[in-house]
Amino acid sequence: MKVYVINLDNSLSRWEKISQDLGHLNASFERVSAIYGKSIDWQAVSDDQYCRAYMGRSIQPGEVGCFMSHVKALQKFIDDSEDYAIVLEDDSQVSTDLLKLADQVLARLKTSDFYAVNLGPSDYKYASVIGHLDAYQLYCTHRFPMLATGILWSRRGAQEFLKQFKLVSLPYDNYLRVFLTGTNKSYSIKPSIVTPADFESDIDTEGLTQKRSQLNRSKNYFLIKQKRMLTEKLRASISMLIFKLSKEIE
Repeated sequence: MKVYVINLDNSLSRWEKISQDLGHLNASFERVSAIYGKSIDWQAVSDDQYCRAYMGRSIQPGEVGCFMSHVKALQKFIDDSEDYAIVLEDDSQVSTDLLKLADQVLARLKTSDFYAVNLGPSDYKYASVIGHLDAYQLYCTHRFPMLATGILWSRRGAQEFLKQFKLVSLPYDNYLRVFLTGTNKSYSIKPSIVTPADFESDIDTEGLTQKRSQLNRSKNYFLIKQKRMLTEKLRASISMLIFKLSKEIE
């Protein structure tokens, strides 16, 4: 299982830090050169109209660069013909249990047609415990948790993601939530084994002078946000019910 680390070319200190951490774990890892949003024609590869309709604000060049960097990492994963891979952002702090827990997760899910496991989730709402791995709990996430600091991908999950991807219509973590919520093909671990450092990700926040949610907001931002949250919760609740009923039948 290979580890791919997304890192901007000028973020040398971050690369040095995370490569040292992964080196101490004897991990097989590779750097993926991140895409600087303002260095590309970011408007040509994004759908701002959809983002405004769904998020209540415009997509930002840093978010486009972040998203396209993850697409690049997943394509690299597929091209390398690996079965599973971990994709990390360069501001990740990884637990010494990273590889051991990842192996245990794969052993637990080997008969499941899973897509992705969030190794550093921000919440555990709308999730069902499916097992224990030493001191950790493994959840089936009916609503995929926010944060994409560290994601364990199956080959099929990455392939399906790339198949569905057309344009950058949402920030990457929001897109993952939409892509995976309601599928019962995504998982998470508690406590997290990948956590964000104290600084924000370069590829996501470069060029921003305000909080992302305050940039070019629609006058109906609050209503749009409430609609989005209710839609996500409804999908998650339905998939949770389906999950529980399937377990009862088993």
